[in-house]
Amino acid sequence: MRNTLLLMVVLMTLLSVGHCFAQEEPSTGEPNKVYQIQTKDGKTLKGNLISSDQMKMVFVSTAGDTISLDKANILKIETLADAAANDYRNIDYARYLITSPAFTIAEDGLGLSNVYILYSGLTYGITDRLSVEVGTSVPGLLGGAPIIMITPKAHLLKSDYFHLGASLTYLADIRYRSSLAFASAKATVGNRYNHLTAGIGYGVVEGELFDVPIYQVSGMVSLGDRASFILDSQYVPIEDFIGFDLSTFFNIMCAIRVAKKAHSWDVGFIIPGVAGDGQRPLAIGFPYVGYNLDLRKAKKRKTSGN
Repeated sequence: MRNTLLLMVVLMTLLSVGHCFAQEEPSTGEPNKVYQIQTKDGKTLKGNLISSDQMKMVFVSTAGDTISLDKANILKIETLADAAANDYRNIDYARYLITSPAFTIAEDGLGLSNVYILYSGLTYGITDRLSVEVGTSVPGLLGGAPIIMITPKAHLLKSDYFHLGASLTYLADIRYRSSLAFASAKATVGNRYNHLTAGIGYGVVEGELFDVPIYQVSGMVSLGDRASFILDSQYVPIEDFIGFDLSTFFNIMCAIRVAKKAHSWDVGFIIPGVAGDGQRPLAIGFPYVGYNLDLRKAKKRKTSGN
């Protein structure tokens, strides 16, 4: 029974799964508008612009500090809205490959994700701290045996570099009337482009608690304006699994996410396996392909003709 529960949890896990355009700098400050400034020494600053002349710009940062910058040291300045629209890295920043960080997508955000054309999910940002994803198995849906997944997610603690989140996934097989629920909590360190996440979760299968935890260790590193490297891994400690004593089931995934306009593609590898005490790990690797679409950004670009 324990092995059957593990296989069901693994199945659920597998299913749930250039430069920015430069803007002309403003000649005068607009106190109610937030700007993002990139300096030539590699810093990125955000805040309200107070004043600007031929030599200097003065603004109040989001942390409340008043900063004066020499214009000669400014590489680029644009409104925060323009910065978000022109930076393709923000496509699906709240998703790894089959798991996610503590972040949720932005309020009223709408994203479509697809894994191997086998699973498709739609995520909506109810608020800037609450989102919900609804997904299905495409082959099951076409074959008359749909598997439906619903995942509400909350961003519980939000600061500049530390975040706490929690989610509850409910997976239902409509045809066979079976179900699985999985609750997880996670902590993320970093910003939306570079972050590391550790999480733990427990599952319930047909009313029976799966009494071993599932651990998550995942991360994302920006490789520029249009690409990121993603590591997504899960670990399940379990005894006496297919002849291994004190075994650990693991699923390690890595991919490069390449973005263009409102789309992004994930290309990498999945390496699931099991490791036992004193025994050689047993693992197999195969390719991973995913697709993400920011529907709000796609609509804006279609309307503007870009």
